[in-house]
Amino acid sequence: VLAGSMLAAAPAAAAALLFEFNGSSFTLDSAPVPDESDVFFFGISGVSVTNDTGLVGTVDLLFRTSDIGGGFGFLLSGSPFLFDGPQLFTGPPADPSFLTGTFALTGSDLSPGAPDGTLTIRLANVDAAVPEPATWAMMILGFGLVGGTMRMRGIVREAVIAN
Repeated sequence: VLAGSMLAAAPAAAAALLFEFNGSSFTLDSAPVPDESDVFFFGISGVSVTNDTGLVGTVDLLFRTSDIGGGFGFLLSGSPFLFDGPQLFTGPPADPSFLTGTFALTGSDLSPGAPDGTLTIRLANVDAAVPEPATWAMMILGFGLVGGTMRMRGIVREAVIAN
């Protein structure tokens, strides 16, 4: 039963991350599957963005390696906005994993008028963790072993006292 429970346990899904930048926010998976990638960047299309007033729009996002300025950019109404800064992910652009934290970004020279700002990447929501089936199986097995050990100690103690 225990082996079956362990085999049936699925790996945990990647966490949802909340990105907040200059009054706008969007949510992405911590290990996204890029819609496009190159040696120097990866892109994710059709991301819903909400701003302080509740306005929702859709943008295409571009995350760049430090080799070409780092940071990220987006395409809004046909206009590109690029922000230079540290690389915001680890791994190759074809298989990225986002970093969390607060990052200072500056408007790129390639995007006149793009404002400087601070990008914060954090867990989107922290729900109570629910143990996986294998965890439950190990916990129940552990309780059983502790209970069995306590019972055996009682039997051995009674045998010693009786002699």
